[in-house]
Amino acid sequence: MNEMEQIGRYWDLVLRIHSLITLACTGYLLYRFVRPYGASRRAAALAGGAHTAVMVPLYLVPWELPGMFVYAAGTAAAFVLLFVLEREKLRQKLFLGFLMYLLDWIASGITNEVRGLLLRAMLRIPSLVEADPWRSLGAYSIVEVLCTVVRFLTTTLLIWIINRIYVCKKEDMDNRELVLMLITPLLVCAGYGTFVFTSETYLADLGKYIWETNPAFSWIKVGYQLHSYLALIVQLAFYQRIKDSHKKEKEAALLAGQIADMKKHIDEVEGLYREIRGIRHDVGNHLMIMEQLVSRQQPGEAAAYLRSWRSQTEQVSPAIRTGNPVTDVVLAQKQRRAKELGVELVSEFWFPEGMGVDVFDISILLSNALDNAVDNTPGNAPDNTSDNTPASAPDNTSDNTPASRPVVQLRSWRRKNVYLMEVSNPFCGTLAPEGRDGLPKSTKEGPEHGFGLANMRRTAQRYYGDLEIRVEDGRFVLTVMLQAEQEKM
Repeated sequence: MNEMEQIGRYWDLVLRIHSLITLACTGYLLYRFVRPYGASRRAAALAGGAHTAVMVPLYLVPWELPGMFVYAAGTAAAFVLLFVLEREKLRQKLFLGFLMYLLDWIASGITNEVRGLLLRAMLRIPSLVEADPWRSLGAYSIVEVLCTVVRFLTTTLLIWIINRIYVCKKEDMDNRELVLMLITPLLVCAGYGTFVFTSETYLADLGKYIWETNPAFSWIKVGYQLHSYLALIVQLAFYQRIKDSHKKEKEAALLAGQIADMKKHIDEVEGLYREIRGIRHDVGNHLMIMEQLVSRQQPGEAAAYLRSWRSQTEQVSPAIRTGNPVTDVVLAQKQRRAKELGVELVSEFWFPEGMGVDVFDISILLSNALDNAVDNTPGNAPDNTSDNTPASAPDNTSDNTPASRPVVQLRSWRRKNVYLMEVSNPFCGTLAPEGRDGLPKSTKEGPEHGFGLANMRRTAQRYYGDLEIRVEDGRFVLTVMLQAEQEKM
């Protein structure tokens, strides 16, 4: 083997090492790309490894394969494995697969132009070209190392921008959203295929690469890639705005429903107090009848009349007393619903009188917190027992709680100018915050769910407070903090 053949082999070795390192870096970047979208560390790592494992053999085969389809095969293998490992958000994974495929192509196009510029600069240095061939090999190796770094940094930057704009990472797409979001990637892929077809046809017809005789072709291609990336960014930004708009509409609809519930509760309170005023109006008549029965020495009839009178007054007396008639009604309604689902609601709640907290806001907090606690209590089931007696106030000790029923606990207390309300329910599993707000994902199905905690946080923040969510001793604990109005800054 002469020296030139040996140098040629080293040139080929440098190119292969560069390509293998690039494929490994792409697998790692794919891992970094999918992690923020809810993929576990293990699943993301296996997906990145699958991409590299598919690409390396296809690169090393002795015959030339179309690069467009080779990269598509590697990306498809990674995201199919990701879906097999975590069977959720299929539509989002499909869209992310297209994104990763195009990002890699765009970064490759930018890197190739950088390589061309560096190689042309190297050829203009006589000491590298006309002197020692080993020196030329060293310079070429440095160019390939720089190109590897440029491609890695370029892909990292492209992924970072995408992840910054694509905020709703933990939410899947519906079919209509998927079709809408795939329009731009598919058009970009069509342009990609057009460039590949043009260059391969030119090579087959003339035996030369098109960029050798038409250098502007490479710059047109890079310009198309950059414009394609900009189109993807704009599409993601509009998609995010649409999602935010829909979320606000759903939150407003949920809040409107809660307002309607509060109006219903207020109507119930007004009806209750109308009955109480009626009873007070009839007190004089009742006393006159009792006096007549006693004066006629009819103690039996007087006792029966007194029992009837007491029964009527008990029916309109609130079973739960919290210090405010509206929250009395709210808690009574939630207690009835909990009992229907086989859940025991134990309450130590008192309304924060004198703190400047609106009863409507407290009702919003109570309704959302108790609904979430009861609905997410493991083992809740409809209570088929019949009980025709009026509901009694819950006992504050757990001794009177039926052992077969899971318990939801509600309590509140005040520390100086701070009012705290805590709701806890049995919980099995781990707590995983979702989205920008760090709140857990709703376990209820349907687009109308998942906004209760967000509304609670917004309500608490009006009083310079917030929510705290934790899991403690097998219970999901939600704590709401509010500050007294006179202490706000």
